[in-house]
Amino acid sequence: MRNKLIPIISLSLLCTVPSLWAQDEKLTDQQKIEQTDETTQAVSSVKSKELMKRSNINPENALYGKLNGLFLMQNGGYVDGEGSPDMHIRGIGTLNNNSVLVLVDGMERSINSLALEEIEEVTVLKDAAALAPYGLRGANGVILVKTKRGKAGKADIRVSYQHTVTTPIRLPKMVDASTYAEAVNEGLANEGLGERYTSQEIEAYRSGKYPTLFPNVDWVDATLRNHGQRDQVNFSAVGGSNRIRYYSMINFISDRGLLKETDQNSYSTQLANSILNVRTNLDINVTPTTLVKVNLLGKLRERYQPGAFSDYEIFSALYTLPAAAFPVKTHNGIWGGSTMYSANPVAKSAATGYATTHARTLFADMTLTQELDALLPGASAEFRIGFDAHSETWDNRSKEYLYESNMAHLNASGVPVDTVNTQYGKDEKQLGFSSWLSGQARHSIVQFALNYDKKFTIGKLASSIRYKQDKRVYLGQYETYMHQEVVANAHYGLLNKYYFDLVASASGTSRLPKGQRWGFFPAVSVAWMINREDFLKDVSWIDLLKLRLSYGLSGNDNVWYNMEKYTFDGANGFVFGDEFLWNGGIAEGQLPTTNGTFEKSAKANVGIDARFFDLIDFTMDAYFDHRYDIMVWSGNVTSHLLGVSASNAPASIVNNYGIELGMNIGKQIGDFIFNVNGQFTFNRNKIIEMNEAYQPFDYLKSTGRRVGQYFGLEAIGFFKDEADIANSPKQMFSTVYPGDLKYKDQNGDERIDEQDVIPMGYNSRCPELYYSVGLDFEYKGLGINAQFQGASHYTVNKLAAGIFEPLMNNTTVSTHYLENCWRPGADNSHAIYPRLTTTESKNNYRDNSVFRADVSFLKLRSAEAYYKLPESYINRFHLQQFRLFVRGMDLFSLDNIKQTDPEAMWVSYPAQRSVHFGFDVTF
Repeated sequence: MRNKLIPIISLSLLCTVPSLWAQDEKLTDQQKIEQTDETTQAVSSVKSKELMKRSNINPENALYGKLNGLFLMQNGGYVDGEGSPDMHIRGIGTLNNNSVLVLVDGMERSINSLALEEIEEVTVLKDAAALAPYGLRGANGVILVKTKRGKAGKADIRVSYQHTVTTPIRLPKMVDASTYAEAVNEGLANEGLGERYTSQEIEAYRSGKYPTLFPNVDWVDATLRNHGQRDQVNFSAVGGSNRIRYYSMINFISDRGLLKETDQNSYSTQLANSILNVRTNLDINVTPTTLVKVNLLGKLRERYQPGAFSDYEIFSALYTLPAAAFPVKTHNGIWGGSTMYSANPVAKSAATGYATTHARTLFADMTLTQELDALLPGASAEFRIGFDAHSETWDNRSKEYLYESNMAHLNASGVPVDTVNTQYGKDEKQLGFSSWLSGQARHSIVQFALNYDKKFTIGKLASSIRYKQDKRVYLGQYETYMHQEVVANAHYGLLNKYYFDLVASASGTSRLPKGQRWGFFPAVSVAWMINREDFLKDVSWIDLLKLRLSYGLSGNDNVWYNMEKYTFDGANGFVFGDEFLWNGGIAEGQLPTTNGTFEKSAKANVGIDARFFDLIDFTMDAYFDHRYDIMVWSGNVTSHLLGVSASNAPASIVNNYGIELGMNIGKQIGDFIFNVNGQFTFNRNKIIEMNEAYQPFDYLKSTGRRVGQYFGLEAIGFFKDEADIANSPKQMFSTVYPGDLKYKDQNGDERIDEQDVIPMGYNSRCPELYYSVGLDFEYKGLGINAQFQGASHYTVNKLAAGIFEPLMNNTTVSTHYLENCWRPGADNSHAIYPRLTTTESKNNYRDNSVFRADVSFLKLRSAEAYYKLPESYINRFHLQQFRLFVRGMDLFSLDNIKQTDPEAMWVSYPAQRSVHFGFDVTF
């Protein structure tokens, strides 16, 4: 009955950890189901079919809402054409590095080094039983990526193409030139200063009569086009014989960004990426008992950008440059510019040449598996060797450009007088050239394993012992890391309903001082197939009911390198000798750490998996993670009389806990296939100890609160007038004026200072609530699917120049801020932000309740409509499948943040929505 269920999304109920002893290609479909039912560990997996419902350059972005327990948040930025998200498994468990270990085909590799097309399965490991084998690198969770492999039989050749149109989400909306000038005058008047712009000049900005002297430039419109483009072509071949099986793929992606006016020369200055992935995976049965697997991947990537302007710098200018600053070009065709404002983003993107990065990556590994039945039935040996190499170089073909500033005053008749023209830079015709190595890495691995499987009368055993050594070398000093692991595990099934896993790992690292480099990590897990007990085995509507329990240890060695060394740093120098030459000095650095160690993580997990009516899949996990021996600075509890920076110490403890729920309802009824699924995760952490300095008030303490807890001043309104200021507690950050933020005096000392900062909102590193809903329907080849994903309980700071910090340092002001700030003489009952000011205001623009945003959102991550041509039609052309599709990604977001994307609330290349048109055909 189970093979009638056609799942569209794989929940953790339907997943298992690839064991050290199993060879998946030898398992039948029914055996795989039984193996899945027998797993005792907390894992989640997603298959290629589900991942291919998105069209991402970076496969990480295809995982939103697909894997229970995996938290992803966008960052914005133009990396490979789209942003690279932050990834956390079961939230935040440490004060230090919380990065996830990613293994591709058993090798530590980045997911974004792959093409989405070549991935067969992604699995997230979450509990101690699944993570203990990874020893010193398992505490933050592990992601396993399995690439596609060949199969015996006729070759299947698949060709696909898609064209993509990308558009930015929520670009900043800034005021025009005349409004900016009025806002500057208002900001000056708010502090009793004289106006900068006369009424005639403001009218000149508004009328556009003198565009060189009084410009009005929409810099977003002048710099950016309304869409980018992307093309993606993929070719793959799968086939082979019983002796040799192969999977081969060629994938090419070309992405062109959002810049305008980038083709004014014989070369392009567009933000762009070209990526070529070439993959070959081979499975070779050298003998009936000897299997060799070979994986090869070559990746070429070239990234292009303007010669003197990165994507961050471009958008920094767009967020800050006033419309009244200068024209794009002056009346005589010279670029506009000034030393008073940010650089001209159009000139910087079009007239500074271009820069190119060249990245080259090679992945290669081989695994030899030898059955040893002749020596011991059920025994086998495995040997793996791998080598990866990556390098990246920059070629910069840049030049300077000529720009000028034109300034004038208007006489009584409104005619410009006293025009001052100042030119800067130089008009270079030839491109200069420079080149450098920006990144380099090598990774090698050697692994040996002995496996033993045996069936008994009442049970079966699968066991393994493995030794692994890997070494990573990066560019720069102190950038070589080595790890060693010895792992033993055993899985035992008793009476086909009780299952036990025992894991023991000895793990070593070069990151830590000698004597502290090895750790021991045991774990145990059990599963009880309740539905196979006599009291339930005749209940036909219960297909599966399983209880899982696990407990064990894992570690995290991603702490400071060389912290046991006594360091000396640069310091103030002195003048010496008759010629009064300056000599630099040195000083003692941080004291060495005498007890440096790795973080320990004690993890407990209880889970329930169920399947009802051959229709409904359900899974639930509750977990607790006790992280201790976290390295923190000891200076907070050391007297300053020591006179030198204190050492680090393993003195912090963090508890992390949560619950995960997943449900899947899916079935095929004739020609109709449907699937509805949902996932929900709640996660919270608490700092138990962190070597925190003495705090005079409990509300100032981070101990006892979330990791990354947002702290700020509690705003209680705006100062109405000078009398209100005089009768209020003294604001110690800066001089205040009417319209400035008034804060609550938390300790009653009649002063507003750092001792009035309180915790508010949630943490600023990872949402506590993360959920998704998926819908999938197909009838006679016509189908639609959609994926919604949301997050909540997540706090960020809205302080971004231009949008939320206007006018200061000659920046512009957003329409949103101007419409919602305190205005003199206005009804300010609905004002959100403080008054306008052209000078720095340390009182207003700091962490506080006004600029705190509790981010909650629900996004339509993907939606697709497709049509598969009927078999009767495609058979005429000797095809297996021909599919047409249109797909949208990140089409809309429901949230309370309207000025920027809620996941990228800072100055960056914007998050993008995209529409994809394509086809795939299988021969």
